[in-house]
This record gives sequence, structure tokens and C-alpha cells, in this order.
Amino acid sequence: MTHDHRRALHVGIVSRTDIIRFAGASGDFNPLHHDDDHARAMGYPSSFAMGMLTASYAARLLTDWFEIRSILSFSVRFVGPVWPGEALTVEGTMSSPVQGDTKATVQLRVLNADGERKLTASSNVLRPLAMEPISALSTDAPSASSCITRHDGGRVLRTVRFPVEAGKIAEFARATDDYNELFFDCDTARESRLTPAIAPLTFTASLLHHIDDPLSLLREIGMEPSRVVHGEQHWNYHAPVRAGDVLLAQSRLLAIDSVSRRNGNPMKRAIIETVYHNENREMMLTERQISLEV
Repeated sequence: MTHDHRRALHVGIVSRTDIIRFAGASGDFNPLHHDDDHARAMGYPSSFAMGMLTASYAARLLTDWFEIRSILSFSVRFVGPVWPGEALTVEGTMSSPVQGDTKATVQLRVLNADGERKLTASSNVLRPLAMEPISALSTDAPSASSCITRHDGGRVLRTVRFPVEAGKIAEFARATDDYNELFFDCDTARESRLTPAIAPLTFTASLLHHIDDPLSLLREIGMEPSRVVHGEQHWNYHAPVRAGDVLLAQSRLLAIDSVSRRNGNPMKRAIIETVYHNENREMMLTERQISLEV
């Protein structure tokens, strides 16, 4: 027998200022999110919020609800654009596992005031009594001296050195109106957890700040960046990322193909996986991004 447990987070109205603030925190300056003329030229009524901003609102509910180290995965599917001026609510439902299971599944959705779905998501979490330190060791981590490299064969797209700074964690959290003390390197937070600030679940979106030309990867695989939108994003967490960590992010192209839109027209799809190791060659997290050229 399962028992459902529910929570909700009322985000409120998403303004153009919120969208621009997240652009600054994440480094995502795709013109679809700030240039109305460009968005209309692409067939949209106006510019719209980044999918990662909407995903970050859903992540807020998770980290308010569960210990961050108990969150094993987080997967999102972007259902519809969030337009400036829309009010959002995040709803979450947890189905309790049967006796003896150590994990539970949380289903989430982001809705506007009219009940229209903007995002659906799921997360696997550890039950409190099952929590243990989570870590994994990989033997094929890239060299710590890497900055940005390109490899023949097109399999490995790039490797980026990603220093995690307390100030950037705080900026990213503020850009999603998330004031969980875990994300701030302040005296009270340090006293309560005795560790450096922890990065939010979607913080790796700010990797863009450490890439000279963030759109070059899309061009390299034959996609036009101004026409690309986020389809899905999946994270698997092995250990919390903290201020002071230096990560090495290696991105690989898993697939590029064509899929049909709802109207039957084809669109290009790319699946890119990025693996993050720390300087001790420990795997911290992996993420898989599905991008669509509309």
C-alpha cells in the first residue's frame, strides 16, 4: 500500500526582471529569452523564460522538502514556455515506498494560474533512515590541468574547468528567489551545518560562465543556437557540490537525430551528456540535456 504526501510552492509572478536576473546568474543569453523581435521572428508571441529557470523553481520545492544529500536524481521535461507576467505554482507528490524499500519517487509539475502545465519532473530520493554518505570514484576523469579541449572523432565535445564559488552559488540562489541557508556562506549557515555553502540542484546551468563561446557547442554539432530550445534535462547526483570545489565538466554528444513535432514537421534533436568530477577524480554528478532545434 502506498501513501501520497503532497507539497506546493507558490512562486508568484515571473517578471522580465526575473528572467534577466537568471540570465546573469546562469550565463544563458539566448535571444529567445530577452529579445521580443527575435522571438516573434521565430514564431513566438514574445520572449519567454529559460527552461532552467522553471526547473530551478521545481528544484526549490525539492530542497525545501528533503535533505539535499538524499536527492539522488532530478529529471525535467519542458512542456510549455513561461511568459513574462505569468504566476507559477510548483506541486509535488511523493509516493511512499513499500516497507523495506530505501527510496521514494517524487512527481512534480509547474502550473500557471490557469492550471496549464509548464514543466513536469520526477526525482528519486532516499528515505531518511536509508541515507548514507554518497560518493563514487571514476578512473577516467580528465586531467586537472584541462581548461577547454577538443578531441578528434566528435565524441568528446569539450572539457571545462568549473571552479565553484560561494558568491556565484548565492547569486544563482537569489536569481530563483531561493533563500535556503544551505546556499549562503553566512555565519548562521556555517554554524548550522559546519560546511561550506552547497550548490542548488540546477547550479550546473552556470557552467556557461566558464566557456568563451557557450553557443559554439551547438554550432559544432550542426544546430543553429538562435532556434534551439530545451526539451528535457536529467541530473544524477553522487555527492553535493560545495563552494571551493573545482569541477571538471566533460561533455559528450550521445546522439543527434530528427524527431517529429506535434504538427508532423521534423525537428533536429541532440542529446549531450556532461560528467562532473572534482579534483580528487570523484564523480559528483552527471547530467543529460536534450536540445531541440525548432
